[in-house]
Order: sequence, then C-alpha cells, then structure tokens
Amino acid sequence: MVRIGGLSLMCIAPCCLFALYCSTMFWSSQNDRRNTQSFGLQLRGISSADDASDPCQGNEQILQIVADSGFILDATARDLICTTMPPWKEVTRLYGDKPRILGLETCAAYRAKIQKAKAIPMPRVAGLQNCGTTAFADTLFVNLKRDETIHAEHPRAYNVPWRKHTPWRYRYNITSEHYAWQEDKDLVLPIVIVREPYRWMQSMCKMPYRVKWAKSERHCPNLVPYPGSSSANGPPVNVSFGEVPPGEVVRYKSLVHLWSEWNREYLDADVPKLFIRYEDTLFHAEEVFRTIAECVGMEQAHSTFQRTVQSAKTERELSVDLLTALQKNGREKDRYGTMIAEDIQFAKKHLSSELMELFHYSHPNGVPFDSYAAEEWIQRQSQSLGK
Repeated sequence: MVRIGGLSLMCIAPCCLFALYCSTMFWSSQNDRRNTQSFGLQLRGISSADDASDPCQGNEQILQIVADSGFILDATARDLICTTMPPWKEVTRLYGDKPRILGLETCAAYRAKIQKAKAIPMPRVAGLQNCGTTAFADTLFVNLKRDETIHAEHPRAYNVPWRKHTPWRYRYNITSEHYAWQEDKDLVLPIVIVREPYRWMQSMCKMPYRVKWAKSERHCPNLVPYPGSSSANGPPVNVSFGEVPPGEVVRYKSLVHLWSEWNREYLDADVPKLFIRYEDTLFHAEEVFRTIAECVGMEQAHSTFQRTVQSAKTERELSVDLLTALQKNGREKDRYGTMIAEDIQFAKKHLSSELMELFHYSHPNGVPFDSYAAEEWIQRQSQSLGK
C-alpha cells in the first residue's frame, strides 16, 4: 500500500501510480516554482551517475525531461520513473540520439518570402490523426511571441488554415473556421508532424476519427483479412476530410498507403516546409521548438521553454498526457499490438522505404511471430488486452 496525498492506493500498475504521483507533485509545485532556484532538480544524482548501484544510472535524460516539464520529483517519484519510463538507450535505439528535422534548408527562402511580402511569419501545424498535432499547436501558441493584433487567441490558429489533416492537394479548397481574417495560404510554413507508422496504426485502431476501414479488433490494423491470406491489398481505407471534396471521401488502398501517400504529398510539395517527428516533440521538445523559432525568425515568448503536460484533448477519453506518451513511445514493447505476421509483411512491402529511411524509422527484425501460430497468438493478445 502506498499513501499519496492522504489516499491509500493498492494494486495499481506502476505506470499509473507514477503518473498520479507526479501529477500531484506538479500541481502542488506551481505556487513555489518562481521561488525554487533548483526547480526540477530535486532528483538525487540527476547530475551525477557515479554510483553504479543507482537504478537510474544512464537514464538522466528522461529524468531531466520530466523535471523540466514542471514536476518536482522526490525520492519516491524518482524511483517510480526509473522503473516505469523507457531506458534512454532504448529511445536512442528506436529514434537516434538527436531530433531529425527535414526542410531546414528552406528556412532562408521562407524568411525572404515573408520579408518581401512585409508579412509576419506563419508557422502552422499539419499532420495525420494521432500524430500529436494538437499538443504541438498548443506548444507553439504558448512559446512563440505573437502579434496580438493579427493572431487569434485560440491555439488552433497555429494549425494550417486548410485544416491540419487535409491532404496537401486540397489546401485551396477549404479554410478552417478558426480563421476569422483572410490569411494568405502561400505565406504559411507548414510544419508537418509525422509519427512512427507501427505505433501510429495502433493509435488509429483505438481512435480512428474519420478514417474508416474494415478492421478486426482481433488483429487490428487488419492490413490483411486473415492469417494465411495471400491478398495483395488490404481492406481499403476511406477518409473524410470534411468539405474536401464536398460530401465525399478520399480512398487509400490500406492504412499504410494512407501514411505513406499523405506524408509524401507534403514532402514533394515545392514550398518551404518542415517535417518534425512526433517522437522528437516528446524527447527533444526544447531543441525542436528552438529550431523552429530560428527557422521562421520569431521571438520566444518566455525565457524558458514551456511544455504541454496535460492531455491536449480533454474531451477525448483516449488522449494521453506527457508522462503516458513518454512511456508508450519510448519502448519497442506493444509497438505492433495484435498485428499478425502477414500484417507485418504487408507493412514492410507497402510503407514508403524512402520515408522510413528519412525519418530513421525501422521495421521489426524478422517476423515476430509465426503465421501458423497466429490464432493462438491472437487469443493470447486478446486476453492480455482484456478483450
């Protein structure tokens, strides 16, 4: 039994216990933040890993991310983070040790375009569903110094004016309701958030939004109909993008085709733009934001970087906060959910190899399970998921 804030907690998963404990520490710390010179560094040994017996040795980066996000971690919280968060070496194995930002070579051209038009910079967020676009738009809203006479006071104004999930080719067909003024779409710098496709597909299984396909809960995303299937194509995917085109949907051959083709449209667009990996907004957020501010020539609103730590979509039950996102996206575990061998083989064949290489994303080494044992494996996975 653990007592937190007068509550007795029993039989709680370590990750949930950690999130609840640190949330308590975060909110209780806010009134003291300005008066605490060493805020966020109440972590025994965070700046020194001399003790070889320290369970947090080698994971100082994760500890610092949590601390810099506003959580004052005492000894209990520190121990919890070291047992629930992914080890830094696993994060770097998955994504490398540095952020991977594409399009920085177009920054000078964009600044020149803005200067010539005598306009203000317009960095705007785009991306597929379940890629952290809402949280990142919130982060830009909080951290960039805005011209209040031009910018709306709503963070969604930092989405592209043609709506963030809309394919690039339809950008002139629609203008978001968050734009009460006339904004020149040609002066926008799209910042496209892309997410590791296997983890992205698992999120799409849980919350597909307007993306619809014949998926099976037993082995979602159901890229192939059933174990042993030799079908060259998975269930087609229909996506509604609101008014583009009016009353219709855009069809893709499969979920992996949606990921590849949607991102490819932006990559091929002959305009200044940036591509940011969702994972870098978690593990390298401050460096990513600083790079964007320098790229567009905007000042920072605060002397220090301000993270978004709560769920960006409070109305969505399946939205996650920063702590949960760090834990889930820094591990190989559960990356494939209930995919079967044929799903993996289909993804390897149809995911854009160029995009996978550009973003330093990887496929699983070999086939993680035998198709002949697929039904047994699916049953085991379904039981573990409580289905």
